Parts: sequence; C-alpha cells; structure tokens
Amino acid sequence: MAIENLGNIVTVALVLLGLASIPFLSNSVTISAVDNYNEGLGPILGENVSTSDAKYYPGSSTEKFGPNGFHYETSTAFGNLVVDISNKDVLDIKESLSNGDVVFTAETINNGTPRQIWTLRTNNFTLTSEKHFSHVREEFSSPEGTCYKLIENGEISESCTGQVGKIESRWEDAKDEMNEYADKMKSALKNIEVPNVQSSQWKY
Repeated sequence: MAIENLGNIVTVALVLLGLASIPFLSNSVTISAVDNYNEGLGPILGENVSTSDAKYYPGSSTEKFGPNGFHYETSTAFGNLVVDISNKDVLDIKESLSNGDVVFTAETINNGTPRQIWTLRTNNFTLTSEKHFSHVREEFSSPEGTCYKLIENGEISESCTGQVGKIESRWEDAKDEMNEYADKMKSALKNIEVPNVQSSQWKY
C-alpha cells in the first residue's frame, strides 16, 4: 500500500514544484504596456496636467504584437493615442491622436507605392491632405463651404464652394493646427517602443 501511495506523493510533489516556478514573462521579450503608458500620456494631456500627475488618473493601456502587426493604445479622460500596424498583404500604418473634440489621424499604405493621408477633424472643420506618387491633394471643409487643391501629373487645379471669403483664413489656421498635432504624434512615437513588424524574426 505504501508503494502505491508513493506514486501519488511524487505526482503531488511535482505539481507543487511546478506551482513554485511561476512563469513571469520578461519585459525584454517584446514591449511594456505599463512603461509605454506613461510615455504615451504626454501628447494627449491638457496644458495644466503633467505626465507624472496624469498617470494616477483612471485610464488604460493596450499593446499587442505578433507576426502580422502591432497595436498600441492609451486611453484617458484627456484623450486617446492609437497606433495600428498591419503587415499581412500590404504594410498599413495608422496613427490616431484625439484630445477633446479634435481627432488627428495619419495613415501610410505601402503596396510598393506609398500613399499617405493626414486628417484633422474638429467641431468646426475637417482638413485632409493626401500624398501619392502621382498627386498631392488637400481638402478643407467647414460650415462656410468646401475647397480643394490638387496637383496631379504636373497639372494644378482648385475648386471652392460656399462663402469663399471666409474660408481662406480658417484654412490656414487649420493647417497650423494640423502641424501641431503632427508634432505631438512624432513626439509620442519617439518615446513609445514600436517594434519593427517587417523583421524576419516575427515572420514564423
């Protein structure tokens, strides 16, 4: 009887040893959502809140990384920062930064010929700028009307409808605001550890 119980004792002992070996994942494996959360807060904060203070407010941080892409998201009461990279058939990089009623997005699609699209949306206007190998297009719309400018294969065209006299100054202000958000986005991505999804080590 003692010999029969010995097998059970050995089995239980092995299970207990297994429980003692907790499989903590090393931060060096890929990324750290906690560290990146602190870094990602900066660009979406209001002027009166510091990063060190804001990290104690309710929020969330999500990171996913695999052979086909990468996803990073920081969400707080102050706004959101999202980075999505897909590398399945076409390399598609999407970045989004929102703060209050303002949403700035930047997307690069590369299927051998890069196409880049920047969009800034607010309660007062929408500004879109698109760059492709064959053309550059810019469109501005507001309650006063809509305008676009296009350079395609060396030909320039422009069209406006609405209260044209009120559109130009708002359009220029919108460009300045878009540049500010683009700078914030660059600042965020400098601090966040974005892996190289085209690296061969993630292809298998």
